Amino acid sequence: MAAEKIVANPSTITGSIGVITVRLSFEKLCERLHIWRESSGGVDPYSTMAGDYHRDWTDAEKEKIDGIVNVLYEDFLKKAAECRGLDLETMRDRAEGRVFSGAEALDNGLVDQLGGLEEAVQVAAEMCGKSSYHECRVMDIPVGKQSMLQRLIQPSVFWHHEGYGTVVGDLALECLQSLEAASSSYSPFASSMMAMAGAAEDLDTQVSKMEQMMAARPLAVLPDSLGLQL
Repeated sequence: MAAEKIVANPSTITGSIGVITVRLSFEKLCERLHIWRESSGGVDPYSTMAGDYHRDWTDAEKEKIDGIVNVLYEDFLKKAAECRGLDLETMRDRAEGRVFSGAEALDNGLVDQLGGLEEAVQVAAEMCGKSSYHECRVMDIPVGKQSMLQRLIQPSVFWHHEGYGTVVGDLALECLQSLEAASSSYSPFASSMMAMAGAAEDLDTQVSKMEQMMAARPLAVLPDSLGLQL
């Protein structure tokens, strides 16, 4: 909701504006296994009901939860309406958990335009005062540690004329540096790997070359042993 502009794929699933609560009850299972729970202390009779999976909620407890959910829902609805520039009742007609395709969301004022990642980057570039997304460098920010192969095939990486060379250069440099680190204790393995890669020069020279290429933002990275016939 805090986004200044929203770009959606025409076939995406969007909407689902609402608040729900879900709870599991093992009351019948506990009865069959003769399991029960006793608790004491506390001044609020509702303070432990969220963790009481051994029984169903009473009507009074359900009413208490419904009241909390309704307060959260109305607050969520108000914020969504303000952010999308819609009045509260119009947003209410689009809320209550309803889902829309991207095209339907555009018709209902829930998104600003249709498109994919390239269009979204173009919008962001224009908002930053750039004329084209080519002036921006888009990098994927993975959650947690990823292997080099995972980074290479990551579908959310956006490739353009600058980003492609940058990502390829990053991966190649990481590979060479990993081999350099391994060579101290596993020199036979590192040597065989370098031989398989067709490296004719020592590892330090290869790493230095790669760093220079990275600084120049290469359009492509080719092995030195590959000959080109013009």
